[in-house]
Amino acid sequence: MYTPFLERKWLFGGPWDIWVRRVDMIGKFIREQKLKPVAAEDLPAHPFLAAEQPAPATRAIVRPRPFPGGLRSPHLHFKGNIFLVNQEQWKDFSGAVIKQYQERLSNAGNIGFDQLMDVATGMETLGP
Repeated sequence: MYTPFLERKWLFGGPWDIWVRRVDMIGKFIREQKLKPVAAEDLPAHPFLAAEQPAPATRAIVRPRPFPGGLRSPHLHFKGNIFLVNQEQWKDFSGAVIKQYQERLSNAGNIGFDQLMDVATGMETLGP
């Protein structure tokens, strides 16, 4: 059984290309929805960073503070800020992204084995 929450990427979130490739789209959506960034002090501390830290020479900080990622509710990243969105807003945003992906897949024609495995992994999380 596929359990995405056990994957290492969920411990610290991920440097997902979705945020970098859609900067203009995200900025426009944030302005249209009049979203406000979440204050850093309102974000939960990651348990790994809340624990006592070893000496700096023995451990490197993998992700910058104050929030290392892994927030599991719908949100957008933009210009160093996090914007929470409700379900309706997420439906609108993700629908636009899915449309872009549908177009790209239609135009791709042929993809490599590793690419197909990545697409399949994402699709399998959607169910039958």
